[in-house]
Amino acid sequence: MSPQENSDPVRDLLRGEGDCLAPEQLELMLGEGGDAAVRQRFEDHIRGCAACSAELDLLRGFLASKPEPEEESDLAWVVNRLEEKGGAAERAPKRNTSWWQAWGSFSPFSKVVVTLASLLLVVAGALELRKLRVSSPGVADTGAAAVMRSAQLTLIGPSGDVTAIPQKLAWNAVDTAVRYEVLVEEVDGALIWKGESAAAEIALPGPVQSLIVPKKTLVWQVTAFDVRGEKVAESQKQRFRLVP
Repeated sequence: MSPQENSDPVRDLLRGEGDCLAPEQLELMLGEGGDAAVRQRFEDHIRGCAACSAELDLLRGFLASKPEPEEESDLAWVVNRLEEKGGAAERAPKRNTSWWQAWGSFSPFSKVVVTLASLLLVVAGALELRKLRVSSPGVADTGAAAVMRSAQLTLIGPSGDVTAIPQKLAWNAVDTAVRYEVLVEEVDGALIWKGESAAAEIALPGPVQSLIVPKKTLVWQVTAFDVRGEKVAESQKQRFRLVP
């Protein structure tokens, strides 16, 4: 395959002519000092290199902007972490300086790294908080928690005092459910029987029916699962008792 066939026009356009400038070299273009011949060489390269030109504009944009009020605490935390682990004593601010003075002591490229790191921390924290809210019962949230609240599973029967041994358990179907798990327990929580059904009812096996004796209260509950095996609804526990 020829070099022309391997060429990527978009990549070639962004790369420009020659090697791209290092971050430290781009920082030189933000100030007024430096060797005039070196600056001219860098300027010539930037004019022909879309990638370096874009990076330089990015650096200028970060220098011209200030963090939003809600970002200040996250940014201050990142600055403090860089002071502790950066290993560059000459740029570490004095202890009595504010976080904004500390921010000003970093080089332009370091500010870009710090700002991007802050954004990543905010996003990661938001995602983790969302997972905790969804997994914690009783905590209001959108998305999956909203689905959990909106999918109601109501038991039909048996309920309360019954005059005949129930042949089956029935409940209202949940639209997103493909499988139901049924538990029958004693009042102290001891499991008597566990069954599964794809329909909104399930027949009670003979051995379970034989345990339904007069004046003995039993408790049952149903949990609905979707096609991914995730719980989408759960009923309240319901009691019933056979009376003579």
